[in-house]
Amino acid sequence: MLAIVAFTLLSPGLLGLQGSLLGTRAERPLFVAVVLSMIGTGFTLPFYGGEAYGLHALGQEALRQHSDSPLGLVDVIRSGPGLVMFLAGLLLIAASAIATATALWCSGCYPKASGVPFAVGMSLYIPQFFGAQPLRIAHGLLVAVGCVWMAACLWRREQLNANRQAAPGRGDYDAS
Repeated sequence: MLAIVAFTLLSPGLLGLQGSLLGTRAERPLFVAVVLSMIGTGFTLPFYGGEAYGLHALGQEALRQHSDSPLGLVDVIRSGPGLVMFLAGLLLIAASAIATATALWCSGCYPKASGVPFAVGMSLYIPQFFGAQPLRIAHGLLVAVGCVWMAACLWRREQLNANRQAAPGRGDYDAS
């Protein structure tokens, strides 16, 4: 359920970053990142829906029947075209994250490395499924750190812009 919420909020978050870079050379690459994230999220969420709701229904049926026979359908839910679409979505999201990090690096408006943890974390999304629980938790923390860092940078940039508008001509703030 948390993955569904997080992937749903990914594109609006990137759209906020893109909006903060309107008129800069980073605007276009970040627009590409937003589009890739929207398509990737659209490909990814149905799989998570099957996981969250389909597997829950199978578990409930197994409990009702006092049998594990319904659980034989787990592989059907987790494989086939749905898995291919899920993997394609995660690859598009990884491409989006790399485009985001590249845009932030080149923007001149954000710290160069501010998108790197996010890009690394999202690029490792598929491999982390093959790791043990501690590795998967570390991966989640890496993604969280990346998202929080970008959000803090965006918030700081917006605060600086608001201060500049409230006190024009003070010269205390970077003009970027």
